[in-house]
Amino acid sequence: MIGVTGATGFIGSHLMNALGNNGFQIDLRNSTNEEVRNLINRNNCHTIVHLANPTPSNFDENSGEMREKARNLANRLIEIIEPMQNIHILALSSIRVYPNGLPFFTSNSPLNPIDDYGQGKVEMEEAFKSSKHTVTALRCSSVQGVGQDGLPRGIVGIFAKQLHENGKLSIMGDGLATKDLIHVQNLVSLLVKLASMGAPDTDVFLPVGGESPLTVTELAKLFTTGTDCKTETIGPANFELSGHVDNSEITSHADWTPTWSVENMIEESLKATRGAMQ
Repeated sequence: MIGVTGATGFIGSHLMNALGNNGFQIDLRNSTNEEVRNLINRNNCHTIVHLANPTPSNFDENSGEMREKARNLANRLIEIIEPMQNIHILALSSIRVYPNGLPFFTSNSPLNPIDDYGQGKVEMEEAFKSSKHTVTALRCSSVQGVGQDGLPRGIVGIFAKQLHENGKLSIMGDGLATKDLIHVQNLVSLLVKLASMGAPDTDVFLPVGGESPLTVTELAKLFTTGTDCKTETIGPANFELSGHVDNSEITSHADWTPTWSVENMIEESLKATRGAMQ
């Protein structure tokens, strides 16, 4: 059985659907350590997918709150499972652990987060690495897709909503930042596969992307081609990471490649937005 923290969130709810009877929710906020240990033992759990994470929009960007929350959630999970044996921690990290200015991101790229969210992911990784349990951390690019509530997420979802409501797309900054977009279903399929593979011999920290990098301006053009929709640039794009992932390492490790194209993501988000606005 596979335990999931953050099981009710955007990614977590998709993962729980994919796992079916092979997954169960771990509530780090409302359960005692003993309650969670009993739950893990009762379900004969061998892997915990750690998705619980502070939402950036709920915190001041550089107040330190996001970093502290991410670290505390990781330490809480370690405290719970440290007396136990043979738990594989499969943690969702972020490419925001990397700095701007790199041609692409690999496991050997230097860690130098541009914001508090990325620093929180670094501290989460460090906490898990210091435990006795084996960790696989996926430094994931920008996740897109439609949530269980029917609303599209990510920059694709934002553009779909703007197009429907205003007939105009607003681009932060100069639009030249490169975005690496991965669909939630592709990410979930990877998480399920890694969980089924079991713990690796050593800790693994790998970047994961969608293999379709493009600039924000190029993404906007995919939305506006063949329409009368206009684009505008607004304000500076503070804390905007630019770059894309070299997927060769995760492909070799898990024999996995993403299947969703950016065009498919746009089509899905536009359809979901029309349905939500009716």
